[in-house]
Amino acid sequence: HELRTPLASIRAVAETLLEEPDADRPMRERFLGKIIEEVDRLTQISKDLLVLSAAESNPVRKQECDLAVLVRNIVSEAEPRAQQAGLCLQYEGPKHLLLAANNTQVYEVVANLVDNAIKYSNEGTITVRLEDGGEEAVLTVADQGIGIPSEHLDRVFERFYRVDKGRSRAKGGTGLGLSIVKHIVEAHGGKVSVQSRLGEGSTFTVRLPKGAPMAKEA
Repeated sequence: HELRTPLASIRAVAETLLEEPDADRPMRERFLGKIIEEVDRLTQISKDLLVLSAAESNPVRKQECDLAVLVRNIVSEAEPRAQQAGLCLQYEGPKHLLLAANNTQVYEVVANLVDNAIKYSNEGTITVRLEDGGEEAVLTVADQGIGIPSEHLDRVFERFYRVDKGRSRAKGGTGLGLSIVKHIVEAHGGKVSVQSRLGEGSTFTVRLPKGAPMAKEA
């Protein structure tokens, strides 16, 4: 269904263009813009499915990961998007925090949570906090966004599940980001949870075991 819907939209718009050979320039541009939008959506869904498939089919290959550096880099990369959306994005935590993890997969976890917070916040501050919990690293991403109704909290990590389908579609959401987060975190022996109040914001918490020291990734 998630793939058929954009394909159906592309076909419908293309057929309309074929049926209207004398359509004026604004109409053609509007229809072509819709096609590009749906192609972008299909591309993102395909990308997320590939990430999820790789995470599910391949064993976790862990290396020494400096989670603090990784998180700070993601926050820096996302700051322009947050500012463009009128949001303040900030990092709180140590300069370094080492754990045994797959750098690429943990990057996906943090990037998806930050991206999710930006998409579903209209104003306020997004705080990405990292703490050393002894045997585990604790990451929280807290926003002051629209929040999640309590009846949806148990399902937000399901594949293709979206609380607000209209807003998710408008923001380019695929319904796979949080599923990717959950799978990768659990594959690392960790846990992910969410707390939220409608109209006040959401806080996602990831707990990852630090594990034994390992060789740095080549």
